[in-house]
Amino acid sequence: MYVVWEISMQLLRIVRAVEQAERMCRCYWKRVPPAEWHEVFCEGRAAVFCYAAVHSRARTATLIRIAKRAMDAYLYRWNRERKYIQRIEVEWEDGVEALHTLPQWRTEDLAKEEGRRMDVRAALGRLPASWQRVVVEALIEERPFAEIAECMGRSIGAIKQMLYRARCQLRRELAAYAEEYGGKSRDDLV
Repeated sequence: MYVVWEISMQLLRIVRAVEQAERMCRCYWKRVPPAEWHEVFCEGRAAVFCYAAVHSRARTATLIRIAKRAMDAYLYRWNRERKYIQRIEVEWEDGVEALHTLPQWRTEDLAKEEGRRMDVRAALGRLPASWQRVVVEALIEERPFAEIAECMGRSIGAIKQMLYRARCQLRRELAAYAEEYGGKSRDDLV
C-alpha cells in the first residue's frame, strides 16, 4: 500500500508543477502588451514557458499512465494473493476438521507399536550379515538388484536368492504378528 501512496504523492506534485507553469505562462502573457509579443518571441522567453507547459502536460500524462499501470498491477497481485490466502485458509480449516475425525492414538497403542518394531529389529539382527545388507538395501532403500549385486560383488541371482531366504526366515520368526494382523498376505509383513 506504501507504493500506491508514494505514486499518488508524486503525481500530485507533478500536477501542481504543471498548473504552476501554466499560471506563470498566463501571467507572463498578461503582463506583456500585444505590441511587444514579437520582441518577446524573438528573445525566446515565452517559448521557454510554453515549452515547459506543453512538455509538462505530456510528461504528466505519461506518468499518470505509468502510475495507473503500476496501480493495476499492484491491485492484481494483491487480489491474487488475497485469493491464495483465502484458499489456504479453507484448506487449513478442512485439515483441522479432518484432524478431529482421525482416531486418537492411545499410549498403549504406541507402546505396542514400539514393541513390534523392536521385535522386527531383533529378528533382522539374527539374520546373517549378508542377508541383513540385502534386506536393507532392497526393501528399505529400494535399490535395484543390479546395483546391490555390483556393490556386494555377487550375481543378481545370488542377491535374489539371499533376499528370498531372508524373507522366509523373517516370516518364520514373526509368524505371531501375521495372526495378530488378521492373516494378511506374507508379503505385507516383510
